[in-house]
Amino acid sequence: TRTVHELLHGKKDLAKVNTVINTSFTFFFFSGLILFPLVAGMSVVFGTIFPKTPQEILVGAKIAIVIVGMHIWVSFFLASFYQILAACDRFDLQNVVKIATVIIQASGTIFVLTTGGGIVRLAAVHILATGTGVFFAYVLAKRVFPQFSLNMKYVSMECFREMFGFSMWAFVGKIALKFLYWIDVILIGMLIGPEHVTYYAIAAMLIMHARGIVMQCSFVLTPQIIKDCARNDWPALHNLFQRGSTMVMAIGIPILIGFIVFGKEFIILWMGPKYAIGYSILFILALAQIPAIAASLTGPIFSGLNKIYLDSGFTLIQCIVNFILSLLFVMKFGMGIKGIAWATLVPRVLMSVIAVILAVRMINLPLKRFVMNILSRWMVLTASFLIICLLLNQIPEHGQWIYFAIKVLLATMIYVPLVWVGILTKRERSYTISLVNRQAA
Repeated sequence: TRTVHELLHGKKDLAKVNTVINTSFTFFFFSGLILFPLVAGMSVVFGTIFPKTPQEILVGAKIAIVIVGMHIWVSFFLASFYQILAACDRFDLQNVVKIATVIIQASGTIFVLTTGGGIVRLAAVHILATGTGVFFAYVLAKRVFPQFSLNMKYVSMECFREMFGFSMWAFVGKIALKFLYWIDVILIGMLIGPEHVTYYAIAAMLIMHARGIVMQCSFVLTPQIIKDCARNDWPALHNLFQRGSTMVMAIGIPILIGFIVFGKEFIILWMGPKYAIGYSILFILALAQIPAIAASLTGPIFSGLNKIYLDSGFTLIQCIVNFILSLLFVMKFGMGIKGIAWATLVPRVLMSVIAVILAVRMINLPLKRFVMNILSRWMVLTASFLIICLLLNQIPEHGQWIYFAIKVLLATMIYVPLVWVGILTKRERSYTISLVNRQAA
């Protein structure tokens, strides 16, 4: 995206844009030659890796793995078309594609479940939805950039060599990120048993959706960060990083603190008392996600400065440390699924802190200034909202959604003015208003 953004808005080299897009598209196409053998091998040894899997679903699980591998491959192509939409600041069109994909996934999932379909059909629904998303993304990319053309004549080995280092690290980062979010479930199935996966997956799914909401906000800032990095405009980067980080945290804090305080009641209402054990996992993962959200804008900075290997490397290190600690906590100390959650928290907090420190130094932002002006406000906001939620949580539980909704609504009504008046500066309030108006237009 950085390269396309520079070519479109900087050099105005439209021919090179087609070269970059087509070369990356070809790279993703042939990456299937590597992916499919790995997926096929995983399918063959699935029963050996997960010996506790019931025999009646083993064959279906193997087929589903192959379909999921195809789904991952198809999803690669979205990246090529998203480059154009992102470079043109058309995140609204990206959201159109994502919403359409979610609608198809949800509708297909409901249909499969109500008609008695199994995991094979569920996996097929996902690949169908993603394939539709690829088509829509292509049409919209063509709309915003009419000169865009898919043609093998634009594929360039020279361009591939230029992109290879950057793309390989981006590829490693994407795979590591996927693995990071699924390694816990895999290890639970291997070490503890598939029946415990559900308890963990409930919490993990809530955290993934929360992070997705927050990351969508940070994506809006990515093009401008990349432009400022390309120009080495440090004052602009300082302002954007500080304001953007505050905005992202202002959105993430109520969600995560809400999980911490109201999470148990929500899970009981949603899934039933049997699944209340999932709250302890949600509590730990929510704690881990707070510093991770604070570091969400470091990725665009690393990419904008052509140091994507740092972002990918941090993610890869998290995977390795998470894996090692999970084995230690479960097999050595017998901590069960809570041990898996704690093994996730430790490297995520550590890598997030390191990433923030490194990013502020790379853009020449004094660390002390960042801590005093930004981090202190986040801590005040988090502590204040936590106290508010704890007080509201004293309202007796009646086991009904309406009473739960009232508590959440009251917390939100208090939180919004708290952020607007007590946390945001006058300049940040003006910036937020202008950003919302620009996106709405």
